[in-house]
Amino acid sequence: MGFADHYPLAAFEAGYRASILGGPEVATHQEAVFFPAVEAHLLQLRGEGRLGMASGLAGRDVWSATAWNEMIAVGTFSPWLTSFLTEMALHGSHYNAEHGSLLSPENREAAISPHKRVEAAWKDLCTLMDTGTTENRFRLETLEDGLTGERCQLAFDNWHAKLLRWNGSAFEQAQDADAIPLATVEIDCPSGELVLCDAITVCDGAFHDIVDLGDRRYTTASLNSAQGALNYTTAVAADYGFAEIATSNTSVSVHQRGDCLLVSEMFSHDCLEGTVAQAPDNRWVQRGGFTCDRWMTTIVDRQVAVALLTRSGVADAASSLDAWIGDEMDEVVTLSVTPGRYRVHFGPTFSERFDRFSAGVPEGPEPWLFMERVA
Repeated sequence: MGFADHYPLAAFEAGYRASILGGPEVATHQEAVFFPAVEAHLLQLRGEGRLGMASGLAGRDVWSATAWNEMIAVGTFSPWLTSFLTEMALHGSHYNAEHGSLLSPENREAAISPHKRVEAAWKDLCTLMDTGTTENRFRLETLEDGLTGERCQLAFDNWHAKLLRWNGSAFEQAQDADAIPLATVEIDCPSGELVLCDAITVCDGAFHDIVDLGDRRYTTASLNSAQGALNYTTAVAADYGFAEIATSNTSVSVHQRGDCLLVSEMFSHDCLEGTVAQAPDNRWVQRGGFTCDRWMTTIVDRQVAVALLTRSGVADAASSLDAWIGDEMDEVVTLSVTPGRYRVHFGPTFSERFDRFSAGVPEGPEPWLFMERVA
């Protein structure tokens, strides 16, 4: 039993007509006819033991490879996996039905009439789905590994998955990646007056507009991966003298113990929804909190912030910053520490790997970062 038994010529013809009409008919056909055919075909191959899992996933986050392996393990499809495989398999099929220029050599000669061309395109599609080998003109989408930031592709050889990574000149078999270590950056706090928030939006974001990392913003310092976010924080601290730590679409609380700061989840996952997480213990003081609409926590000394705003062209930057803080007091935390140099600890899965004992943070809070004075 091959793919043609799940998706006969009549079904392909209906899909081709839908692609010509465009609009909702395309999605309707895919969801009602093609998606079920893909899933039924692959589940049949799974039952026959003909599907192979991808390797090299440890220390990586490539959703398509993970979803493929989970499908083989438990026999259920995520909607995203079916859509991914559909896009990969259908690429060019309807174009071939109309033009035939990309048909396989064995079918090109037969495609002399519109009807024959549609039939030849369907046969090509069935061959692709039966062989499951991506060298046979599958469309391979390049994905970004959510942890390492590497460019990856999910390829197939007789429906045995292969995770590939870009090595700078070609795609090669991906290997397990090392865990991304926690990191630190150091920033100067000359005034000791700190501003913590999601974003400083003085004069329509002039503060953040000055940050220009060039091509790094889209390559090594891309916020689309954990390693990229770590590199971004490191670059901003080195080039501009403040800390910008990636969080998520969440809300955070700021706690202070002398010259130590802890930024943690505002709502405890261990409590009822909406319960504000308390300070770690009586040595810590809760200074406030804010929502992370940019998925960021910004920490900057007031003197550094004024200098950057001045550099970006804001007139009377000090007064503009103070006025903005007054207007946004519910979403900005200001506090005082001893002037000096401070080290910020952060990184992926920080709450799970952070050395709480050394920092004097008991179990309970779910921190995004820890900051301490070092000089």
